[in-house]
Amino acid sequence: MRGAGFRAFWVLVGLWLLSIFGCATLPGPLPQPRVGQEQAVWIIWTSYGRTDTPPLVRWVEGAALSCTDPDSGKPGFPQVEPGGLDQPLKQVCHEGQTWSPLEVLVSWHGELSFSETALAHEMAHADLLRRGVWEGHHDRPDFYTRIEAANKLVREAGR
Repeated sequence: MRGAGFRAFWVLVGLWLLSIFGCATLPGPLPQPRVGQEQAVWIIWTSYGRTDTPPLVRWVEGAALSCTDPDSGKPGFPQVEPGGLDQPLKQVCHEGQTWSPLEVLVSWHGELSFSETALAHEMAHADLLRRGVWEGHHDRPDFYTRIEAANKLVREAGR
């Protein structure tokens, strides 16, 4: 591994290490699980063909939702992403973040169904990471199809 790809790899490793050691974690205690959350998580996780333990879901809410996600128009939380091979890091706003294959962060706005959140989206990232696939740009042809199918199952279950 040489050149630009080598640098990009180490930038990602550095961001991951920051998240592990607390420099990039959100303040405060973990929010309590939502009613129906466990069922919704398992519906999504098994729809991705998984039988192992799903990732921990950490809800981001209240004052931590301090920006607007440009894709959804809903409140999200600030994040830092690599700006490119020879560009600085940039601040962005999203409704979800997958720190690792073991934990996902998802915005909570008081939705009536978990299918209205970014939960299935972030769990799709965790699933792919566990399969050894980095999918940061949503380029896989089935990425959104899988999420839509998982959200449909969650709605059908009344969650």
